[in-house]
Amino acid sequence: MMTNINRFILSTGDRELQFFEASTFEPYCQISGLESVPLKMSFWHNPRNTEESILMYGDNLGCVNVLVIPNTTLAFRKWKQEAKVDGVPTANIEKVASMADVRYARWEVHKDWVVELKYEDHLRSIISCSNDPSTGIVIGNVVGSTNVESALRDTTMKRCTQGNSARKRLAADQTVFYVYKGVKTFAYSEQYNILVTGGMDRLVRIWNPYVNTKPTALLRGHNGPIFYLYICDKEQRIYSISTDKTVKVWDAQDHSQLCTVGMKSHMIQGEMTAVLYNEFTKAIAITTDCLSVLNLRENRYSQTEATLSHRDAIHSIKYNPHFRQIVTACNSSMIKVWDIETGQHVFEYNNAHGNSAVTSMIFDSSGRRLVTGGRDGLLRIWNYNNGQCLRTLKKGSNEEVTCVIHVTVSKNKYIVCVGWDRRINVFTDTTESIHHEQHALPHWVDDERRGHTEDILAVTANSATNHLATSSYDGEIIIWSLVSGHIFCRLKAPPPDPKRPFDPMEGDAAVNKLVFLSARGTTRKAATLVACGPAGYIHFWNIYKGGKVMSFFAPNTEGANLIAVNSNNTVLAAGDTAGNVKLYNISEYCTEGTERSPPPLLSQFRAHTSTIKCFEFISGVGPGEFLLSGSDDCSVRLWTGKGHYIGTLGQVTKWDIEDPDSYAHPRVPRDVLAVAIPEPLDIPEKVRKSIDATESTKENKPSRGDLHDVDLEMDYTEQEGTRLRHVKHKPEPKTHEGPAVYHSLPCFELTDVPPSRPAPVIGSLDPLSILDAVEIESVASEDSNLKPFTPKLGIRNSNIKRSSPISSKLKVLNGATALKTNFK
Repeated sequence: MMTNINRFILSTGDRELQFFEASTFEPYCQISGLESVPLKMSFWHNPRNTEESILMYGDNLGCVNVLVIPNTTLAFRKWKQEAKVDGVPTANIEKVASMADVRYARWEVHKDWVVELKYEDHLRSIISCSNDPSTGIVIGNVVGSTNVESALRDTTMKRCTQGNSARKRLAADQTVFYVYKGVKTFAYSEQYNILVTGGMDRLVRIWNPYVNTKPTALLRGHNGPIFYLYICDKEQRIYSISTDKTVKVWDAQDHSQLCTVGMKSHMIQGEMTAVLYNEFTKAIAITTDCLSVLNLRENRYSQTEATLSHRDAIHSIKYNPHFRQIVTACNSSMIKVWDIETGQHVFEYNNAHGNSAVTSMIFDSSGRRLVTGGRDGLLRIWNYNNGQCLRTLKKGSNEEVTCVIHVTVSKNKYIVCVGWDRRINVFTDTTESIHHEQHALPHWVDDERRGHTEDILAVTANSATNHLATSSYDGEIIIWSLVSGHIFCRLKAPPPDPKRPFDPMEGDAAVNKLVFLSARGTTRKAATLVACGPAGYIHFWNIYKGGKVMSFFAPNTEGANLIAVNSNNTVLAAGDTAGNVKLYNISEYCTEGTERSPPPLLSQFRAHTSTIKCFEFISGVGPGEFLLSGSDDCSVRLWTGKGHYIGTLGQVTKWDIEDPDSYAHPRVPRDVLAVAIPEPLDIPEKVRKSIDATESTKENKPSRGDLHDVDLEMDYTEQEGTRLRHVKHKPEPKTHEGPAVYHSLPCFELTDVPPSRPAPVIGSLDPLSILDAVEIESVASEDSNLKPFTPKLGIRNSNIKRSSPISSKLKVLNGATALKTNFK
């Protein structure tokens, strides 16, 4: 996949490299006339300069072929101008290698087929592997050599245009690893500086990439050849999959086995052809005769025993003001109804969309019916109080529904949904139909001709102006007229840094959420649309006169992935992937013109330990305004308008929404305290200075991570344990061992070092004489003002540590007594 230019590559048995557009799958160009059949390909582009790229492929002769492209866009433009063969522009490999903007090299590396290869920028080398033991894995230079003679020969990057004959690298240009039975797959981690390999011998080997003599560790347990390896630096884990479709998870630091999932558990049938691990979704995709996805579900709260609202990730939450109830939906297609006044569970029903997740929900104007959209591409209308499905709405395809809204136009009610089908589907909301199934109205003409070309992620409507806004994965926002169905304007935010454009394949350009500021009416000077994205920035748009960005900002370095606005459009809530929430005052923001700074910050807090998926502002109940938040950590929590914690839906202790004394504030969720914060929230300058002043006085104290941090956490647990009634605390066992005394000892310089003496031979000594020598040295250390030292007994005693003179004497005496008993 060529993410920098949004294209992908296919290699064929006709010795060709074919390039296709990733968005339309149309052929772009191809390179023909390769010397051998390309078996494995890899592509890398410079993240600091997306035009620089390296295309490499391994063939059936064991050669590694490298194309270094300094200007990717220019090179592909030239290839596109070549003569067409079967309707596709075709460039011969010899002509490609002779171009001035392409550098070509062909290296004879392996004695067998190249199974896998990849360029690692940290090593500035290409890693390739094969099933030949003598060249199991090779780490080599891309095109040059450090040898003086070879450097003079390769400074101009001479191209192998004469027959494209392969050359061998110099010994100094590559590192060859001998691996028994060869290597089928490998993975490299820059953070841990390890190279993990797997092959036919069913062993997972961990190497230091600079030491090829012996692996640092062997991971045993697979019963079949290793097919796929992946190192997840964030999770500190190694994923390995064998040909018998057994998945194993290993700890990257202590090399212990954490989890094993066999074929009897996941029930994936057929021959495995490809595997891919996704760090963002924590899922493993396996292709056989079908595509299967294994989601990693962690019991991350087993130690903290946090309250969970669902057993799976939360996808949508809605509040019904007519009945004062909260409705939540999760990834396992379960819908639950909660009482807002107490936070207690009222009712639930499963399999709302079968085995597909519920992705979006909305109430109709009366608040009596619930409309849900799912990954199965269907919409269902429910009597949510008893779980009865009243009607099923079907659009033209079964693509996932990402967002659904309910709109009213000229007293006519409609249900509008968008999703992966890239179309706006409109259903009439009527109770007169007797049919259980209902189909969508014909698509708008502008939608079919000039609509979105990528998946639509969000939709919102402004009843005051009869405008509909949709946003897609490529960052395009389209404003529609609800009356005519025509396009009103198109909006697309430029990248904040022109030197670093958005990467569409990584989702940087996606606009995840749209919100109309309906309370601002039809004013043409103010910003009336808020968008979450691209790149995590929050954009304020004026949709008139072709559209204009009034302001944009990012809540933190990671950016926001979700926004919500209260009913009177005065407070904006922004959430991120770490569970942090920020509340902004936008009552006067972008009302008269553009703004260069973010809106005033009202509050910031950490609500969850994982990605926040949904927000919902609640008003008209209790004192003030409230905020509901749902997350991937399976919890739904209620907060005040100031960010004070009220409780979690499903907790044992009830709250009274009318009584602030029943709120959990000033306490915070237990799991938020237990899980480390990936990125700290903004700290005020005064607090930061006081923290820096405090830290400067702690030069001789243990740093973070020592036993003192553990003691503080245990003390906090004891103080808060009686207040969190729904959390069961287990008594901590008291231990009299550990490094507490050892770490608390001060260190001094020795002014007079005693002379060392040779170690005595145990077989020729009397144990009692050893005991006398130990006592003399221990007593001498008591009289000295210096730090006591450990006596040299001539034997290895790993249990003797630095401690007080009395404790040293007791330990040595016990050791000598045991030695005396052994000699007897």
